[in-house]
Amino acid sequence: MKNFHPVLALFLLVPLSIQAAVVSIERPPGVLIGAPVGVDFNNDSIDDVVVRFYDLICVSGGSASSCTNGATITFADNVELYGSIDSGQLTPRFLPAGALLGPTTQNGDWTSAGSLVLDLIYRFGSPSLPNEGYPDYAQSLERMFIGFRVIEGGEYRYGWIDVQLTDPPEPPDRLQMNFPEFNGAYIGDSLQQSVVVFPVPEPSLMCLLLGSSMLIIFRRNRNSRGEQAAAEQPLLAPLSKMSRVIFTLRPRFHAGSR
Repeated sequence: MKNFHPVLALFLLVPLSIQAAVVSIERPPGVLIGAPVGVDFNNDSIDDVVVRFYDLICVSGGSASSCTNGATITFADNVELYGSIDSGQLTPRFLPAGALLGPTTQNGDWTSAGSLVLDLIYRFGSPSLPNEGYPDYAQSLERMFIGFRVIEGGEYRYGWIDVQLTDPPEPPDRLQMNFPEFNGAYIGDSLQQSVVVFPVPEPSLMCLLLGSSMLIIFRRNRNSRGEQAAAEQPLLAPLSKMSRVIFTLRPRFHAGSR
């Protein structure tokens, strides 16, 4: 058990309010200058957010240069951000892994984000810029969870977007990369259902989770027939109780360019 994966442990230990569907946000191929990717969280054929990707753009003047690289998120009128508006700019609230989003979240923590843009642009230059890096709200984070809720008939469906914000390498390698990386998003299965925030797992880990669940159920069935050795019970018992949680984490669809 010493090598038990920490994300797998999180899946097994969180309450049943973790039920959610996976939504992929994939960067389109080719050169991107504001290329839009529409994301429909609740499967109603209407984009709830639009992510725009921007490849590296550099402007030089004399011995100085200024570069930008990143993405922006625009929210539809039916989506509220877990955050605030500061000086006309959207600012998401800090949301740690393990946090709970749902009906118990204070109403004052939500803001109508319709048509406003969330800035995830990385800025750098030579010499270094005074505001170099991501916006202030993301400066110290390597991974950020952006909470939101979708309004449906006066009720809410809760979720979050998982964004990788690890600082890019130093130049010249920095000029060959695109960032940040969207790990994906989660949206609650049901209206008015709380969700527990957690990192989106790698595809290989998702396979591991599903495979572990199948093994657990298989062994539970054997146990019910008295065929499983008693020595295996201490390991399987806590896992089998939570196997139903793992199966609620399913891919819904892949967001693509619209």
